[in-house]
Amino acid sequence: MLRLKKLTIGGFRGFALQQEMDFDNQVVLLVGPNHYGKSSVVNALEWCLFGDACAQKTATGISERATWEVANRYTDPLHVSVEAELAEDDGVYVVCRTKKTVRSKSHEKLRLTLPEGGEVSGDEATQRLTRLLRSNSIRDFMVTVHLHQEAIRDILTQDPKHRNDAIDRLLGLSYYKEFLLGVDGAECGEAQENFATEIERLEGELQAALAMRNNDVADARAGAAEGGVAENMIEAAAAMNLAKEARNLLVEFAKDANIQCPDLEPPALSEDLPSFRIALQNELNRMRSKLPEQQEQKRLYSRQTAITALVTTLQTANTALTTAKGKVKKLDEQHGSQEELSVNREKLVGDIRGLGEQCAQASEQGDLVRRAIGYMAGGAARETENTCPVCGNEEDGLLARLQQEWERKFSEQVGQMTEEINARKLQKKKLDEAVEQYETLGRNVNDAKENLREPLQQVALLLGKDLSETDDPALLLQAELNKVKRRLGRLKGALDRRDKRLDAVQEKLNKLECIVHVLHAEQKKKKVNEISESPEFQELEELRDRLAELVEDTEQVKRAIRAVLTEEARERIDAAKTAIDGYFGRIARHPAISRISVQVQENYRGQNAYSFHDQDNRLVTPILSQGDFNALALAIFLGLSGSVGRASTFGFVMLDDPSQSLATEHKEALVQVLDEIAGQRQVILATMDKETDEMLHSATLTKVKTTYRFTDWTPAGGPVFGRDD
Repeated sequence: MLRLKKLTIGGFRGFALQQEMDFDNQVVLLVGPNHYGKSSVVNALEWCLFGDACAQKTATGISERATWEVANRYTDPLHVSVEAELAEDDGVYVVCRTKKTVRSKSHEKLRLTLPEGGEVSGDEATQRLTRLLRSNSIRDFMVTVHLHQEAIRDILTQDPKHRNDAIDRLLGLSYYKEFLLGVDGAECGEAQENFATEIERLEGELQAALAMRNNDVADARAGAAEGGVAENMIEAAAAMNLAKEARNLLVEFAKDANIQCPDLEPPALSEDLPSFRIALQNELNRMRSKLPEQQEQKRLYSRQTAITALVTTLQTANTALTTAKGKVKKLDEQHGSQEELSVNREKLVGDIRGLGEQCAQASEQGDLVRRAIGYMAGGAARETENTCPVCGNEEDGLLARLQQEWERKFSEQVGQMTEEINARKLQKKKLDEAVEQYETLGRNVNDAKENLREPLQQVALLLGKDLSETDDPALLLQAELNKVKRRLGRLKGALDRRDKRLDAVQEKLNKLECIVHVLHAEQKKKKVNEISESPEFQELEELRDRLAELVEDTEQVKRAIRAVLTEEARERIDAAKTAIDGYFGRIARHPAISRISVQVQENYRGQNAYSFHDQDNRLVTPILSQGDFNALALAIFLGLSGSVGRASTFGFVMLDDPSQSLATEHKEALVQVLDEIAGQRQVILATMDKETDEMLHSATLTKVKTTYRFTDWTPAGGPVFGRDD
């Protein structure tokens, strides 16, 4: 299968200057906002492989392509160049397509560099490229490799004719349809003149189909060899024995593990091997999930998580209580206690009140003396200096004595008392602040005690016992945690032994799958040979001049092809049905749909008709939302991409913004599915969604990835991007 290694783009759509991108890992991500050039990268590969057909609505089935411009409109002259390196088993092919537009005339060239060296161009390059890709149809590429957003919805929502055609192509059956178109084209009028040429063309188509089948058989046998299957085991009898051995091992394991034994009998016919393998695989998966030790391990892991979280919560609550109590103790060291602080504050309030009263009394007396002095000193006669203005008594030097008394007793004394009162008020303010601190810390202590109550209740509930005042919850939790860890250690050993036995069954199932794949590929090859060796087809050589019989003969060939087409569609859907059902269930999580199936019928025109049903065999499309349609289309595309029953030239898939209309949990499930797909095919994904970007770079996507981040776009230079290291 072809794998994309490198892409060099210049002058194509959003790209003005030539830029190079390496696709050197199993997952390549193109991340950035819209209009920054991500889609131009994906579209460039289409144009490189299929030319201007990618710019046509009729060829691609995408309506927006009707007015597409291939060349970057900001470059002059218009010169488009895209080079793609594709790795195949026999080496690396380099496909280079260029297009120059001069004076409204375009000149397109194709050049193909071969692995063995040398280079071809023109028609020879086109023919070699068609053989390499096994198709020259951009429509095939758009539904089997590049899942465009419009193509996602069209697979399910457009009219039945085009929807069925899209799914046929998605299943890789387009060459049968093209074969049918070729047979239909053999109309009686021109057939008489061109019949010989038409016969040769049909034979060429059959030879091409046979060559593809030979490649499929070779690929299947190579895969079997890589899976450890010896050449002499690739036969129906060996596969039947392998199926029986795997079944017996699983039954024996179920009995030893005390799990319900699988109600499966070994297949009686080789045709039943595929369904038997799937059923036995499902039983194996069920047993892995139902092991008693595994159930206990899950329960213990949950308990371990709960204990660890509770220890943290308890530590936080205890720390808060200890901190609050420490601050109260610090205040006690400063003030004795809250009670002593209150006593000292009340005493200070009394002192301030007493001093205030003394100061007021002294101020009143001083005021009387001051006014008497003013009266005596301002009298008209000198005799007033020795006469008391209150009682009228005479006293020598009375005015001088009163002035000295005022200075000594009243003025100085009132000033001292005022300073003392201010000092006491300052002390009271500090004590008031301490009282507020006590009140605040008291509330903090009470809150911390209240916050500690719930963790203690959780500890008692988790341990299943009432806690006494002497119990240390932290030590009890640590003891329980140690007990859980010891039990987990013992369970791991038991589970390792169980897994080893189940792995032995899985190994046989893997080998059985490889053998079945080879047998199916050979059976399909046989069916193609049957078409070419059928009496109806052999008679075409003898009926060159018998146009009337030619119509019936060609109809018989068409019926044979249609039968093969329908049978292969069913086989491929059957091979991928488990994956499609699983992927849809994981991505959509639709509450009304526990199982989904794709059914294939032959319609009145002899064409495949596809429908989608739930667990009760009811059509699901009437109840699906936009996001559900996206999920179903993605499930079909990705399920077929990972199916061993699907033949494909390309070892990679490309998805452009596949997470549209998906919620967070759906995106996460999609990333998990892509991680599985990346184990089989290279995944190239473009997204503008930041949430999807975060999930793609989380542990959910385990494959090695290359990420190009598009940060800007300018008309002159094109996309601005860098690679994450």
